[in-house]
Amino acid sequence: MIARIERLHDLGVVGTNRILQVALAHLLGDEKSVRAVRRARRRQHDRRAALAAALIERGVHVDPSGDGLTLWVPVADEAAAHHCLRGYGITAGSGASCHVSEHPEPHLWFGTASLPDASEQIDALARIIAEAAVCDEPTTPGVPPNLMPVPRPGPELEGGAIADGYDYLHVHGTSAVRK
Repeated sequence: MIARIERLHDLGVVGTNRILQVALAHLLGDEKSVRAVRRARRRQHDRRAALAAALIERGVHVDPSGDGLTLWVPVADEAAAHHCLRGYGITAGSGASCHVSEHPEPHLWFGTASLPDASEQIDALARIIAEAAVCDEPTTPGVPPNLMPVPRPGPELEGGAIADGYDYLHVHGTSAVRK
C-alpha cells in the first residue's frame, strides 16, 4: 500500500494545488472564517445529536457521543433496511462495505452533514430509520412494493427542504420523504 502511494506521489497525483494551499492558509488565519467554522461544527454536532437522541428514544442503539459526519445504525438486515428506506426516498451507506471482516454486524450509515434543524423533521426521519432498522424482509411499510414515492419539484423551504405534498429531509446528498 505504501509503495502504491509513493508511486502515485512520484507521478504528481497526490499533489495539492498551490493556490488552494495559500487560500486555506489565509482562511485558517482569518478570525471571521474560524468563527464560521466553529458555528458550522456546533450546528452539525447538534443535528447529529438530535437524530441520535430521536433514534435512541425509539429503541435504536446508536452512539450519541460521536463527533463525525455520519451516524452508524444497527439493522436486522442491510438489504431489507435499504429496501424499506428506498420506499421513502432515503438512501444510506452499507455497513458491510465499510468493514474488512468477513461477517460484520449488519448496519447502515447515514450522512449527517445536511440534516435539517427542525425537530419535527428529525423526528420523522428517526421514525423511518427506526422502522427500517427492524425490517427483516424487503418490504416497505405502508407502501406496496411496486409503488415508490416520486419526488416532484416544489418551492424551497427553510433548511433547503422542498415542498410538494412531501417534506424532503436532505441527508448527505439523499432525501428522506415524510408524507
